[in-house]
Amino acid sequence: MDARIRVLPSAGLTAAEWSTLTELCVAAFNEPWDDYWENIGPGVHVLAEDIQRGIVAHAAMPIAPPRLRIRLNNPEACLSRAGASPPRVRVTAGGTASC
Repeated sequence: MDARIRVLPSAGLTAAEWSTLTELCVAAFNEPWDDYWENIGPGVHVLAEDIQRGIVAHAAMPIAPPRLRIRLNNPEACLSRAGASPPRVRVTAGGTASC
């Protein structure tokens, strides 16, 4: 098998590559993928490609725009039941979805 790995920003993907990635993600998650790419914003993509078959695997790490950053110490809502303490914020670094 002749294969390669490419790492590139969202802006470096062609329309055909976006289409292939969308097909892969729809198949992986079994749900519509209509506006997903626009909603997560730009990111870094890792593509595994077979020379004969094209893109066969994909992973991405979105780069969240400033408007989506979590405002710590200033929650917009406190969802707690009677007698419960407010939820703690946990931040995890790493990939959010792979397909």
